[in-house]
Amino acid sequence: DPVGVGAQHGRAHPGGRSSVSGNGGEGVRVALIVEYDGSCFHGWQVQPNARTVQEELRSVLHTVLREPIRELSASGRTDAGVHAEGQVVSFVV
Repeated sequence: DPVGVGAQHGRAHPGGRSSVSGNGGEGVRVALIVEYDGSCFHGWQVQPNARTVQEELRSVLHTVLREPIRELSASGRTDAGVHAEGQVVSFVV
């Protein structure tokens, strides 16, 4: 389930959403708790010519939400082949 973010960066809304400050109120910040097997990835951060968790997640979210995904970030980055459990990821739609 999505979780809310942003007491200091925006106004909390029911359903795990917060309005984003600093961008004129446009967009909603959403947080997810994710886990993944990193065996097939070259780490979290987008890299040219490499499959990364960040780029795969951005692509899937764009397909599902039918919205461009801005500011996709994680609570920490992983290296190639590293797995994650309970990693917090947030993005703006």
